[in-house]
Amino acid sequence: MHHIPLNKLKQDYYYRVRAQIDPKHAIIGKYKAHFKLWYKNPRCDASNIVSVIEKLAMDGLQLYKVLKEDNVQHYIGATWEVIGKDIETPRVELEITEVKG
Repeated sequence: MHHIPLNKLKQDYYYRVRAQIDPKHAIIGKYKAHFKLWYKNPRCDASNIVSVIEKLAMDGLQLYKVLKEDNVQHYIGATWEVIGKDIETPRVELEITEVKG
């Protein structure tokens, strides 16, 4: 993807991330992520969708200081699952869990 449309995509996504977060709940230590996918098209490639969402979400959460880092010292695991079909509102929901200790 050319850098201009890619940057526009990132900025739009970061704006959407910002609208759904509470920066008071920052995670400083280790954490895991879980992605839930509701698809529109049953022929979609779930792992491709989740991987793009994961990258943009983690970068956006760092930008707004909800997450300190997304390197291996902090971001220690991710899982995803397909929840089902939703033609009207296909989406990916993200749950982040802080890992104590």
